Amino acid sequence: MRRKHEQSIIDAFSNYFLKVGRQRGRQTNRFSLDGQDSVLGGDYIFTANTNFALVEFKYEKRDLKAEGDKRLRKLLCEKLDADKVRLSQSLQCHFIAWSQKEMARNIYFNKYHPEICTREIFPQAELHQKQSDPSSRIRAEQMVSSFLNAELGTNFRTFRQYTQWLLSIGETGEGGVELMLDNPDSNDLEILEFSNLDLVNDWLVQNGPSSTPSPSPGP
Repeated sequence: MRRKHEQSIIDAFSNYFLKVGRQRGRQTNRFSLDGQDSVLGGDYIFTANTNFALVEFKYEKRDLKAEGDKRLRKLLCEKLDADKVRLSQSLQCHFIAWSQKEMARNIYFNKYHPEICTREIFPQAELHQKQSDPSSRIRAEQMVSSFLNAELGTNFRTFRQYTQWLLSIGETGEGGVELMLDNPDSNDLEILEFSNLDLVNDWLVQNGPSSTPSPSPGP
C-alpha cells in the first residue's frame, strides 16, 4: 500500500490514549488544531488532567522530511537552537510521531527538536545537529504511560508560554489557540468551543476527577 494513512495513525493513537486514560481513571482529552497546525507545528493537543503535549503526526518515518519544506519549521528550529529557555519548553511538550511496519504497524514518538531540527532535514539552515538523535525515541505505549504519569508533557503555564511563542513566530498577532471538544459529559452530540487556552485550562480544572483514580488493570 502506497497511500499515506496519517489520519488513521492519529485515530489509532488517540483511541488508545483515551482508552488507557479511562482505565486509569484519568481525565484525558485530545484537541484537533485544524488549520492552526501550520503555525503551531502540531496536529493535536493532548491533555491528561492539566498536563499538556503538542504532537505532529506523520504516516511513516520517511514522511518526516516533509517538515523541511515548511518555512516556519525552519525558523522554529533556528530559534530553538538560539534560545535555551524555549528549547527547554519544547523538549517538555512538543513531539512528533510516525508509524513503522514491523510484525504489526507500531507508532513511535520523539521530541520534535532532536528528531527534526537537523541539517539533514534543513540543509540550508545553520543548525547544531547534523542528524536526528534517536536516543529519545519511544513507542506510543511508553509515551502514553509516561504522559499519564506526568513524566512527559508540561503544566499549563509552560505550555501556554510555549504556544504563545509559536504564535509570535508565525506572526499571527495576539489571537489565541482556538479549540473544540466533544462534551464528554453530554449524552448528545454537543461540541464545546474554546477561544483560547486559558478557557481550556479553566474547563479542565473545573471538570477534573473528583475521586481517587482507580489503579490500572493488571495483565
